[in-house]
Amino acid sequence: MKIYLPEVRQREGQFATYTFAGKIPAGFGPDPGSPGRLQVKADIRINGDKVFLEGVLSADIMANCSRCLKEYARHLEVDFKETFTLQGMPGPGENPGPAALAAEAANQLIVYGDYLYLEEYFRQVFLLGLGYRSLCRENCQGICPLCGIDLNHGSCDCTPEERIDPRLKALKDFCPRS
Repeated sequence: MKIYLPEVRQREGQFATYTFAGKIPAGFGPDPGSPGRLQVKADIRINGDKVFLEGVLSADIMANCSRCLKEYARHLEVDFKETFTLQGMPGPGENPGPAALAAEAANQLIVYGDYLYLEEYFRQVFLLGLGYRSLCRENCQGICPLCGIDLNHGSCDCTPEERIDPRLKALKDFCPRS
């Protein structure tokens, strides 16, 4: 996924729209074997030494629920907006100038050359969009920690006393119920 910047520059400050679609690349997550489709619609424009990129990354993936551990189909849609800074390519054996070093220290995304390579940027947007936990549905009950039954399909015969972590049972004696 790359964009040829001189083509964008010819538009003189107007947005150019690019679309990428296909299989999710292998490096986009912890499970490269999971099937899925990725689509990115990005608007890009150049103004001076700044490249403005905004759009939507959407994906249809198979995910595992964090509570019940079942696999389910998930649609992911993430908006993104980023500004990149254009820098000239340093010559062979030259070090980047102080402006480039200051921009890197300020955590600016710097583009060298005529191409804007976006695969790593989209990988990060994709991973951040996945979030910390993935749930098959909002009210998922999960599984019983003792017997392992899926609580979405029924209840188990475990008592609340059995569900207390044995390492914490001594705390029960500190605050007896009346």
